[in-house]
Amino acid sequence: MLTGLKAYGAAMAAFLLLDGLWLGWIARDFYADRLQSFMTGPVNWPVAGLFYAIYVLGIVYLVSLPAARADSGYAGGWRSAFLRGGVLGVIAYGTYDLTNLATLPGWPSDVVIVDMIWGAAVTAAVACAGCLAADGYRN
Repeated sequence: MLTGLKAYGAAMAAFLLLDGLWLGWIARDFYADRLQSFMTGPVNWPVAGLFYAIYVLGIVYLVSLPAARADSGYAGGWRSAFLRGGVLGVIAYGTYDLTNLATLPGWPSDVVIVDMIWGAAVTAAVACAGCLAADGYRN
């Protein structure tokens, strides 16, 4: 249980730091310019917090902890967490962005591409952080 909490804490810290830098500084203007017509009000922080809590739980449960366990058939240490986290990120962010592209008229296709790449990168890094915090550095 303590291992899972360490992994979750490290993964959450990594996600909040990286996503905060991405959304608040690096890509802020990119999203603001392209999604202006879809942003109808302030951010609903409780819902955003729920997303982060659930998504990080999924990353740790599905990727970080299994990759950290040497006795599991899914093991492989941080490299496996990084690769599998990237795949999970493409799937999760792709689900969101491609659904928006399919259902919201005017949803920008360049946002889909950039966001899916970001989803892969941030999820890979977060999965890796969770794995390393769970003492998953094995190879």
